Amino acid sequence: MDSLFSQSAYILVFKAPTLDELAKVLAPFGPLGPTEAPADGHWALGGASFIIDHPEGGGRVLVDVVDKRWPDDMGDPVQDPVLFAAWSAGGFGPAVFPGNLERAGKQAWAWRQASGAVRSHQAFVRLRSTFGEAGPPEGHDARQELLFLTRIAQPILALQTSLAFFDPSGETLRPRGFVDQALADCDADGVAPLDLWINVRIGRLTDGWMLMDTVGMGQLGLPDIEACFKADAYTFEAVDSFLRQVSEYLVDAGDVLGNGDGIEGPGGISWECVRAEQGLNAPPRATVRLLPEDGVERTRQVLDARPMAAVVEAAKAEFARHQAERTVGLDLDGADGEGDA
Repeated sequence: MDSLFSQSAYILVFKAPTLDELAKVLAPFGPLGPTEAPADGHWALGGASFIIDHPEGGGRVLVDVVDKRWPDDMGDPVQDPVLFAAWSAGGFGPAVFPGNLERAGKQAWAWRQASGAVRSHQAFVRLRSTFGEAGPPEGHDARQELLFLTRIAQPILALQTSLAFFDPSGETLRPRGFVDQALADCDADGVAPLDLWINVRIGRLTDGWMLMDTVGMGQLGLPDIEACFKADAYTFEAVDSFLRQVSEYLVDAGDVLGNGDGIEGPGGISWECVRAEQGLNAPPRATVRLLPEDGVERTRQVLDARPMAAVVEAAKAEFARHQAERTVGLDLDGADGEGDA
């Protein structure tokens, strides 16, 4: 979706920090503010904020505190229209989608306490990056923008009330120690801390097929990666490593994988690339689907690369066809019965 904010990140807390506490930890970034919260403004649109200039020029990061639990359903056009409108306009970030936090908690394989942070949090600190209506400048590096946002989040994580770093667009939940180590490694070797921004998830498909996918590559202007495979053919660890290697390759090389391309993967065999306009799991986004060329017959589900709307319409059409065939069959049965009589 089009969004005023180009990147976003959040800190889940069990108690909202004061503006004075926030000002102290943000001091090294030279923030302006805090600005005054609009007297009649809805919290979803923004509150009293600190404003930090982006080092790239022309951009700013807005930091504010929301003394409410994360709205994982993102509102309703009838029950909570302002929240719904704010989310629809990208007010929480460009790739935020309902259910991000729930999925992040369930799929945080590197941190078993993640679900506890989801349950325990009572508020959150919001960091949103923007370059205004003109958008990012030419030559903009999304990795550097997201890295700057993460560095701002780091001292906020050091507050005693902080529970976790949350990137909803990547459905990642990470504790302070994980973030500290990832940023230290980044400083030491110059490699972007992708594990802070991109999650790898596991899910089941039909007919014994498994799905492992990344979520969050869209923050870097790249498609997410899906791997579909038979459950008993490859280990989760091997496919997890494969997905991370492909992600790192795309971050360096760009969006270079096309339909029919092959990449050597688990099993020492080629995995075929299928460009999909819609992934097999939420949130909605484009993906590159990787299918092992191991001789196993592929199901229609793993081969379908159409947008979700097209899949739904096709399912409705197939259902209507079955209903029509059934109706015709019933009519013929009835006609046969009348003839016999």
